[in-house]
Amino acid sequence: MNLALVFLISKVQGEARDVLELDLLKRANGWLRRKQAGVHDSLLLVGENFQSEEEFKDFVIPYGLSDADLAVIPESYDEVRGELVEAIVEPWLYENHPAAIGFVEWPKYCDSGTYPINGWWWSGVEAHQIKGETGHGAVLRRKERRCCEGRANHLRASAHHAGRADQDEWAVATAEHA
Repeated sequence: MNLALVFLISKVQGEARDVLELDLLKRANGWLRRKQAGVHDSLLLVGENFQSEEEFKDFVIPYGLSDADLAVIPESYDEVRGELVEAIVEPWLYENHPAAIGFVEWPKYCDSGTYPINGWWWSGVEAHQIKGETGHGAVLRRKERRCCEGRANHLRASAHHAGRADQDEWAVATAEHA
């Protein structure tokens, strides 16, 4: 399963830089290990408070991330940062991964020891890989069916308490169209 991942890197100094470098090293290690294994995840690195993409690229090259997609935003406050990153991520997803869907539980379905689980700005999977009844597609369909079945069971109970004679057909039809 190929992943599409977005990571925000803020230019920092001192102890915070040491923490950032360790975190970045772990992410780069995971990306390069999967790449070496033939899995080509897409990685967008968004640099905050770098003067240019060239400066940002110079920062990430030692980690082996020169092949990742790079973008830069100015230093920003929390209220504005989301909008600035979104303005980069949306076109990147639209152009490079129009079928990608956000997927929080991706570590359950791929080598979850490869990447740190938390800290991604956005994570998703390529939806075109969700074909047939195997792999991730089957998992999504099973979850969708369980949700529909659970809703149908809830509606059956509601219909039963309301005295509807056609409770089974009504509950299933209602759940399927919800």
